Amino acid sequence: MIWLSWRQHRNQLLAAAAAVAALSAAYLAMRGPLVSYLRDSGLTACLAQQNEGCGDLIGGLRSQYPALLDALPYLNLVPALAGLFWGAPLIAGEVEAGTHRLAWTQGVGRQRWLWTKVALLVAGCVAFGLAAGVVDRWFLDPYIRAGAISPVQRNWIGLFGVAPAGYALFAFALGAVVGTYVRRNLPVMVVTLAVFVPIRLAWEQIRYGLTSPVRATYPLDAARPPGIGRQDWRLDMTGLVDRAGSSVGPEQAAQWCAGSSGGDKGGLDGCLAGHGVQRLDWYVPADRFWHLQALDATVFATLAAVLLVVLTLRVTRRVG
Repeated sequence: MIWLSWRQHRNQLLAAAAAVAALSAAYLAMRGPLVSYLRDSGLTACLAQQNEGCGDLIGGLRSQYPALLDALPYLNLVPALAGLFWGAPLIAGEVEAGTHRLAWTQGVGRQRWLWTKVALLVAGCVAFGLAAGVVDRWFLDPYIRAGAISPVQRNWIGLFGVAPAGYALFAFALGAVVGTYVRRNLPVMVVTLAVFVPIRLAWEQIRYGLTSPVRATYPLDAARPPGIGRQDWRLDMTGLVDRAGSSVGPEQAAQWCAGSSGGDKGGLDGCLAGHGVQRLDWYVPADRFWHLQALDATVFATLAAVLLVVLTLRVTRRVG
């Protein structure tokens, strides 16, 4: 049964391996100029000295393939391919072709037939997701080391580590379960994608609500918040607070420093500092990477497990 399952699904598994190989080859061709820029521009030496004046050089790094940096987050949807091409045909393809009548009347039984195939394809999903995570991290490592992007940043963290394997498992299980209801291959693929994409995009918003960002206050004249590393993700939540930690708005600042705001930023900052005002930032530390990875993998693997239970019940009791 294992050999038969391999022969039935080997083209799908080999296609996934070929896709990862093609992505790796494309990355290999593009990564050379990035590494050369790091070396030749002096950015590597600048970062090694913990110099805060590397901003222009980092900006130059971001200018390497700018359209690519905008496009790469869409790779978060690549695990959906496991649902479209592995999960969707698992049941729907058999029912649509009518081969399920023969397959399910043999001595192996429906449940063994199902779980032999599921075990093979689940292993393929995990391997596919982990391989994609490795090559994405390898290519983006120059950007991460320079601080041009953060490994815990929204739209990027899902490309790395074990998270893509969790997404692929979920997509596969989703496609297989949808196939037990719709039973026609192309509509199953459409429904699977229509369900996967909103869930995946919603998770990008939900994830950070489950872990609190870190609060950092620092003087108004500081060039960079102390304690926030180059790879930490600074959120777009900068503000001003007083000694008690309460927010200071423009009206309060104008009331305190009405005579110091006429184009003299140094004077205004000095006035506000005299009232104990500090700048406030929120950030996600880069050392939460594996915590967030585990959260992603656990949530989507759990959803996949629930769907696989539903799949087993559907196949052994209803479909056919």
